[in-house]
Amino acid sequence: MARSKNGGVTMFEIARLAGVSKMTVSRVLSKSALVVPETRKRILKLAEDMGYVPDATSALFHSGRSSIVAALIPEINGSVFPDVLRGL
Repeated sequence: MARSKNGGVTMFEIARLAGVSKMTVSRVLSKSALVVPETRKRILKLAEDMGYVPDATSALFHSGRSSIVAALIPEINGSVFPDVLRGL
């Protein structure tokens, strides 16, 4: 059985067992409305039975959103910048 880096079941494995593409599994797991109800049920049942757990890092990468804030400051020891960073 294919395993992710953290040892869990992958979407590829669910797709293979369900007889669908990885994109179809992805659509089901992201709650897209573009999947036939019977296929959706089958994939969700397989994912549950196999103990599928979404990879949070991968999900952030694919969504394009990370909730990470970056700040470029000229010097960390300045009088204003530590307060600005604490505010972030």
